[in-house]
Formats: sequence, structure tokens, C-alpha cells
Amino acid sequence: MKVRFYSFSKRFNSTAQPVSETYTEKECLLKENTSEHDPVLEVAGAPVPSWNYAYIPDWGKLYFVRDFVSVSNGLTDYICQEDVMATFRSNVRTKQYVAFASDSSVYDKYKVDSRLAVSQVKTVSRVTQSSSLFSSVGTYILSVYNNNAFTDIVGFATSYALTTAQMAELRQKLGGGNIWADIGTFMNGPAMGAILGCVWVPFIVTSAHGTQTTSIQIGNQAITLSSNAIRINGYVTESESVALTISGVLRDDFRRSEPYTSANLHLPGVGCIDLNLSDWITAAQIQISTIFEIPTGNVLYILRDPDGAIIQTASCCMAAQCPLGQITNNMQGVVNSVGGFLGGAAALATGLVNPTLAAGAMLASGASAVLNANRRAPSVSGHVGGRLNSLVDSYELTIYEVQTENPLDSDYRALKGLPVGKVVDLSAITGFCQCDGASVSIPGSALEAEEINNIMNSGFFIE
Repeated sequence: MKVRFYSFSKRFNSTAQPVSETYTEKECLLKENTSEHDPVLEVAGAPVPSWNYAYIPDWGKLYFVRDFVSVSNGLTDYICQEDVMATFRSNVRTKQYVAFASDSSVYDKYKVDSRLAVSQVKTVSRVTQSSSLFSSVGTYILSVYNNNAFTDIVGFATSYALTTAQMAELRQKLGGGNIWADIGTFMNGPAMGAILGCVWVPFIVTSAHGTQTTSIQIGNQAITLSSNAIRINGYVTESESVALTISGVLRDDFRRSEPYTSANLHLPGVGCIDLNLSDWITAAQIQISTIFEIPTGNVLYILRDPDGAIIQTASCCMAAQCPLGQITNNMQGVVNSVGGFLGGAAALATGLVNPTLAAGAMLASGASAVLNANRRAPSVSGHVGGRLNSLVDSYELTIYEVQTENPLDSDYRALKGLPVGKVVDLSAITGFCQCDGASVSIPGSALEAEEINNIMNSGFFIE
């Protein structure tokens, strides 16, 4: 029986076959008690250590030469093992379910690779943008009942915007004369009942938001100021839009989201809220729309994805209550009468879920990581109280990235592949491949089929 010997470099778990390599053809005898799968070939002549691969044309099979033994009478025994991946190369390259592959045409860089080694060290990056909406100077908002048929009432109240100087002047005038008796007569109740409340808001109200007036109408009493205040035109809001660039050293793959990367966002008046970066996995920016309700100081933040869909909301009341002397300030009455917002200035919501804290054993399972990463903080209603709102008036995005191996590195990808998770025609790809539940059909023995399946499931190279 003839055998062809090669000096051929290849991996054990590879489908590569000798094509243009030169070979030496020899006559051989099979040793007793040998097998087709692991034959021992007896060849005349001294050992040739460079012969590490063989092909037996009669059987149509390729073999690794595992070792050789020099025997008597100038004979050498070559101990071989069938290279099933090369022998049945065409049968291997069929449709199989692929777990990992290095071929960029089939892997998905946004599918979680739970095999990565993860460090406790994090990289932190920040993006900050100041708000043009809020001001530490602010404006006082006085909300009252009166007997004028103003068309610019808010709900059933009239709101006036006053500067600090105007508030001081108003306070002096409210403290003298018989104004309280006049107001009380009109309202058929306590004089202070005509004043719903007074709040300071971190916003500059201008004539664009209402009508200039020197007359403050409280009940049936008009109080004249030395300069123009502003009677707010009904339900007035102001807004701004901010785009925060997701920058830093963010990886362009599945690690851009939890549990590998986490983020929080500081919103003026609310504080920090947790974000789920999977909502912005391919986005360059986070879009924030801010709506400020002038008469009450209520603020609504709307976070949107790249397609404009609302992902998350947060709200707060940035008003600071300002009782006028003995007047009991009725902030709840203001927001109910003016803004229709039940509950007024709410405390920070409880029960928030931080996706990163819930990670646990996420890294042990890619599917588990994805599911847990989709847990997010609910829409938040809360506030940083009083005038502190105006001291931290910036939007700040903070990103924490856990350091890991780089799965997109060419060496890692070539030896480990990236997640695929679908049926693939192996004849169309090259490089590293690892199947799950491989089952090949070959014109060979059950032993050969089992060996091929095991190699394919543990990872092999299509070459």
C-alpha cells in the first residue's frame, strides 16, 4: 500500500489540507492489530523526522504522524492518527449552528461575549454642558385671586413675576394701611386667602412671558409699584434642548452597555439618575428636552433615543417657597390651582434600580447580562431643594467603563471569535469557528463523526 509523506505545518483542529506541498511516496505495510483510524505504517529506510503528515490514497484519508520508531532491519514504524477535520473537510463545511466565529461577515459585535476577563478597574469620563434656561438671580412669582377678568389667568389664579426690589416694595406696602380689610371684604374670608402663595424660581421672566404692569391686583385691591412687574400670560412654559456627546473611550461593541459600561446623568433640580446605555448603544449623543413651567417652577426632562422616541423622563419642582410675613404660603394651592400638578414638589422617588448594582453573576451568561442590563431606573420625580437648584445648573453625563480584554483585537478575534448565535453555512466563512450541537453527516464511521462533532463544538479553524 502506498503512502505519501509531507512536511506540513497545520493546527490539530483545522480543516487545512496539503495542496501544493511536495511529498515523498513510499510503500508501506500495516502493522498487526492496527486500525484505519490510528494506523502504524511500516516503511523501509531510516526515520525522517520532518515527515509529520501523511495521505493514504487507497483509503482517501489524511493523517497526523504522531511519532516514529526505528525497528530492526532498516525499517521505521510511523505511528499515525487520522486527521478527521481535513479528511472530511467538505462534509464539515455545511450548515451548522455557530456560537462564535472570527469571520466579520457572521459575528455580531453587539452580542455579549461572556468569556471576557473583567477587571475591577474602571475608566471614568464626563461630559458637561451648562444650562441657558436657569438663573441664580431668579424671579419671584406671586399667585393671587382677584376680581379682574384677566384673560391671562393661569387656571383660576393670576400670577405676577417680580424682581427682588419689587418684592421688597410690595412687602412694605402690604404691611401698611387697610389693605387687608379691603381684601378680606372681597374674598369673604381671611385676608391672606387672596394670596395663593409666593415662590422664587431660578428663571428670569421677561416681557415676552406676559404683560408689563405696575399694578398688582390682590382681591379687589390694586397695589401700585414704582416699576413694571409682569403679569404672566396664562400657562407659560420655557424650554431648551441639549445634546450630550457620548464621548471618552467608549468601545464600539457590546461593552458599550451594562454591565461593562454604566452611566448616570445629572439634571438640574433632580440630581443624578441612572441611564441604561443599551438605549443609546449606537448613538453619538443623548438628546435632552427640558420644559420649565414658569408660574409653579415645575420642570420636566425628556430623554430621547436617536430616533426621537422617549426613553426616560424626570421631573421636579425648582421653586423655593417665600412666605410673605404672616401670610401662610400655600404652595400646594399654587401648583393645584395653577399647574394642576398633584403632590407639588415631590421627594426623590424610591426603589430606583441601578442596572450595574444588579449585575451579580451577569458575566457568567451572555443572555443573563443582556436581560439584566435592560433593567433601568424608572422615570424620576424629585428635587434638590430651595435655591440649591440654581447652584448646580449643568447637565453632566458620567460614564464608567470596566476594563476588559478587547474582543475586537485581531489576535483575540482570530483565536476566540465573537458571538454569532445563528445557523451559518460554514462553506462561506474562514477562520476560527465554534459550533453548538454540531452534527455532521459523513461517509465514515460513528467514531469519526463523534470526533468531528466534539472538535467543532470545542472550536476549530476553517482553512
